Amino acid sequence: PTTFLLRRLMDNPAFQQDFISRFCDLLNTVFQPVYTIARIDEMAAELEAEIDEHTRLWRAPSAFKVWQNHVEYLRSFARQRPLPMQAHLKQYFRLRGPVELTVASVHPHQGWIQVNSLLVDASPHSPWTGLYFMDIPVTLTAVPAPGHRFLGWQGRPDLNTPSLKLSLTEAMGFTAEFAADPDA
Repeated sequence: PTTFLLRRLMDNPAFQQDFISRFCDLLNTVFQPVYTIARIDEMAAELEAEIDEHTRLWRAPSAFKVWQNHVEYLRSFARQRPLPMQAHLKQYFRLRGPVELTVASVHPHQGWIQVNSLLVDASPHSPWTGLYFMDIPVTLTAVPAPGHRFLGWQGRPDLNTPSLKLSLTEAMGFTAEFAADPDA
C-alpha cells in the first residue's frame, strides 16, 4: 500500500525515464561518497560534544567509542552504496551501460552546462564527468552567463543548438563555447 503511487507512476514510460535520469543525476552528485561522507562528518561534528552526556542520561550508546563505530559504519555505507544502486537500476529497468558523459565549458565565467537537472561546474581544466545509461536520453543545455551568448559545441559543427537530447551509445564528451554578446 505504501508504494502504490510510485508503482502506478512507473507504468508511465515518460515518468520512468525521468525517474532514472534524476536518479543518475543524484548518483553523480549527492550520492557520491565524497559528498555524503562530508555531510556525515558535518553532522557527527555537531553531535560529538553531546554524546557523553547522552550516554550518561540514556545509557545508549554504551560508550563514546561505540558511537564512533556507528558513524564509521555510515561512512563505509556511503562509500559502498553507489555501485549497488547503479547495478539495481540497470537490472530492474533492464538498462545498458552505464557510459561516461563528460562536459566542459571553454570559459566557465562565460557560461555553464546543465545536464538533465544538474547545473554542473565544468571547465576545460576540470571537466565534469557522470555515468548515464545508454537507454535513457540525457539533456544537455548550454547556459550563457549574463552578457554572453552560446556559440556552439566545440568540435561539433553539426550541433548548433544550446539544448541537446542525447542517447548515449558510448563514452561521449561535449564542450560548450560562449562569447561576449555585444547586444546584451
